[in-house]
Amino acid sequence: MVNFVSRKKEHRADELACLVAGSACIQGVRKIHGGGMAWMPYWNSEVLPVLER
Repeated sequence: MVNFVSRKKEHRADELACLVAGSACIQGVRKIHGGGMAWMPYWNSEVLPVLER
């Protein structure tokens, strides 16, 4: 439940930032969202091996 509330606040903050900053912020949020799918493969192939050493 805490994660849900936190995520909802994060999305609301992003929405407010886009309203204030305009289209540049909207494009940035879209790029960040698009890169989200790459996070786990990056973590598993780059970060975890370093941490395991």
